[in-house]
Amino acid sequence: MRGTRGSPIALAARGVRFLEAPGHEPYGTVAVFVDLHGNKLDPIERRAPGEAIELDALVTAFRGATLLANRDRQKFPRKHRK
Repeated sequence: MRGTRGSPIALAARGVRFLEAPGHEPYGTVAVFVDLHGNKLDPIERRAPGEAIELDALVTAFRGATLLANRDRQKFPRKHRK
């Protein structure tokens, strides 16, 4: 998909039939379409290494914060109010 960013409309105008809009996933950009013979294709444009490192850091920080919050909830459970 390299070099096709921003051009799904142009590809559709040339007869490419997309099954779903190109989407951004944690691992890269994916577009699912059907070729002339009915084969389903979903090429992946991988994220740049810098983007992947930044995303990994964000996920790690989020997981750490979530684990701390869960641990604190177990230590200090809320009392039910009536």
